[in-house]
Amino acid sequence: MAVRLTQLLDDGGYVLASPFWSEKPLPPSIAALRRDVFGISSPMESREQALALFKGFDVLHQADHTLVPESDADIQHYCVSTVDRACAQSGVQEPVVRAAMISRLRSIKHATNRLREHQSFSVLVLRYSASTYPRRFVELF
Repeated sequence: MAVRLTQLLDDGGYVLASPFWSEKPLPPSIAALRRDVFGISSPMESREQALALFKGFDVLHQADHTLVPESDADIQHYCVSTVDRACAQSGVQEPVVRAAMISRLRSIKHATNRLREHQSFSVLVLRYSASTYPRRFVELF
């Protein structure tokens, strides 16, 4: 996907990317949770692998961050707020449908929360330079 971005960008175009990565392989139980909830069976990318997707872009900004798990109250608030808005926008009024939506979103958010303990992410501001891509010769910072 990152390589295909160059087909969509004009020379000098910008990309904001935020790839997730893990310093160590995920524990088996967390890898199984990731597979079962999100359908992702490949190993979690390392930082090096995640950033390699953007090799050749000019790096204007890069910052690495760790994730902090959300509280149960924050997850509940997010799920109810999101589902209530979706129901209002789509006209869903059946309580059983709303409850199913909240339940599914809550299971996704809880799985994401478990993954947070093992993941980090980078924030990248990148520029496509047709004259140098894919060979970047110097760092810009």
